[in-house]
Parts: sequence; C-alpha cells; structure tokens
Amino acid sequence: MKPCFSNIATIVGLLTAFLLTRASAATHYVDAASTNAVPPFANWATAAATIQDAVDAALAGDEIVVTNGLYQTRARAVYGMSNRVAVTKPTNGAVIIGFTLTNGSTQISGNTYTNQSGGGMWCEGASAIVSNCVLAGNSAEVGGGVFGGTLSDCVLTNNFAWDDDGGGSAYGATLNNCLVMGNASYYDGGGASASTLNGCMVTGNSSWYESGGGAWNSTLNDCTLTGNDASYGGGASASKLNNCMVIGNSATGDDAKGDGASGGTLNNCTLTGNTAVNGGGAFDATLNNCTLVGNLSKDAGGGASRSSLFNCTLMGNSASSAGGGAYGSTLNNCTLTNNGAWDGGGAFGGALTNCIISGNSADSN
Repeated sequence: MKPCFSNIATIVGLLTAFLLTRASAATHYVDAASTNAVPPFANWATAAATIQDAVDAALAGDEIVVTNGLYQTRARAVYGMSNRVAVTKPTNGAVIIGFTLTNGSTQISGNTYTNQSGGGMWCEGASAIVSNCVLAGNSAEVGGGVFGGTLSDCVLTNNFAWDDDGGGSAYGATLNNCLVMGNASYYDGGGASASTLNGCMVTGNSSWYESGGGAWNSTLNDCTLTGNDASYGGGASASKLNNCMVIGNSATGDDAKGDGASGGTLNNCTLTGNTAVNGGGAFDATLNNCTLVGNLSKDAGGGASRSSLFNCTLMGNSASSAGGGAYGSTLNNCTLTNNGAWDGGGAFGGALTNCIISGNSADSN
C-alpha cells in the first residue's frame, strides 16, 4: 500500500480528480457546496461535500472528481498525524491532479519522517503521483511542501522547512518539469533536499544558515538554477548536476563558498554570473565539460576554488584577491581566457595540465 496524505491544509479543487486506476472503475463526485451528499456520491446531485468522504466511499482504482471550491474541513489521522485528506486504499498508483494545497503544517514532535515531514503532502513511495498541482505556503521539519512522491508539472512556492535535512519545497521526491520558487529552509536545501529534479526551474530559494539554496544532496538533470542563495552553495550543494544552467546565484555567509555550486559533481553545465566570497562559480567540486563565465569571488577563485576541472572553459571571471579563473584547483585540458584578479589572473596555485591560458590580467603585475 502506497498512501498519499495531504496534511492539514486548505485544498482548492479545480474540477480535477484523484485517480486510483482499475478496470471498470466507478466515479465519485465532490462539491463543497453540496447539500444532498448521498454515498457513493455517484453524480453531482448527490456529491460529497468533502474529499475525504468520497475517498472513503471509493474502491481501489476508482476516480474522484472534485469541482471548484475551497476544501478546508474534515481531518483523518494516519501514523498519528492529522491530514486533511488521506488516500490509503491498497494501490501503488494513486494520482492527484490539479489541486492547490496551501497553509499545511505538521506536528512539531514525534517521528521526523512520519509526523514532522511533508507540510503540504506526504507520499509513502515514488509511485504516488502528483500532477499539475500547486503547493504553496506549507511548512514542516522536513519537506515543507512535499515528502516523497513523484511530481510533474507542479508549482512549489513559499514553502519552508526548519530541520537539518531541510528541503523547503521537497524532500525525497522526484520532480519533473516543476517550478520550485521562493522556498526556504533554516538549514540545507532551500529548494529541495535528497530529491531528483528533471527539467525544473529552481529560482529564488534560500538556505538561511547552511548550504544548497536551490538544492542539497540531490540530482538535477537539465535544470536551471537562478537567483538562489545560501551560506554555502547558493545554487546547489553536495549535489550532482547534469546539463544544468547555474545563473546568478549567491553565497552570502561571512566565509561564503561556491555561489553556483559547493561540493558535488557537475557535468556539461554552464555557470555564469554567480557571486561568493570564495569560489564564485564553484567550490570544492568536480566539473567535467563545464563553462564558467562571468562569475565573481570577493576573495579567491572567481570561476572555481579548490576544485577539479576537466575539459572546462573559464572565461571573464574575476576575483578581488587571487585566481580570477581558478584558485588552488587542478585543471586538465581547460581553457582560461580574459579572467582577472589582483594575483594570478588566469589561475593561482593548484596544477594545470594541457591547458590554454590567454588574455588574463593581474593587477599586481
């Protein structure tokens, strides 16, 4: 059984459905304005007034159609946690489509991953599907917006997480073609933690005191990370990025490192216009076939600091102190051009093998 719960939240239905697909499925109807609710709610004239009543009447595989309305009554306790709607039918393919879930929150005590996770929605497994939904203004210890599940074409915004594991919008989830915007965490992963993101826009998220403004301990494929901030790794920290655009992120702590990325591995990525104290584009990371352009360090390593770079291009990066292109890094088969710093316009410290260095400048010379 793979249940999917919506923690105590206001749910806005937009003429869409829960789907628990099976052959010969029945359809159950929900209308918040219903005054003649008669189980099994088989038509609009006898529609349920709450989503939970329709879920309770359904068998595994049935469809529940919900019309426009504000659904903010009824609760169901699961794992000791009270939920606005709990889908616990024995199915591995529950789908929720087209809802807005807002102002949800969890308990502040109990098991972290069952009682304090998923402020907007909690899913027991990846086979629980959430599509075309908005999760906004929810909060939890872990996964302010959602815990677990697979989300497609969703918007996750202004959610918050306050535990070490973080995940302002999502924790332990798979996000496909989602907008992750304006979420925050006290510690790690302002946008997402321990998640996989495919084709997502991750923008304006923040980690207040730790790392990974956009994402922490996650895998991101074909994503754009822009305008995120954290003390370490404004765009992403301890993550794997493939074919991503990392643009205009910032690391803002007193010794902020890696505004684009801190730690982790980046493959075929572009890092541009990022800003940090140390390692404007990347810090303590491994970069393969990446382009680092126009990044800024307020100290050392405009493009990268204390990183390993292979077949990368570093162009137009700058550092106030040393290593306009790279500082204390290992570079193999890389091109460094038009970078600038007080010392070591192209690179300072580290080791360069089979690299092309041209047009860089150092003010100390």
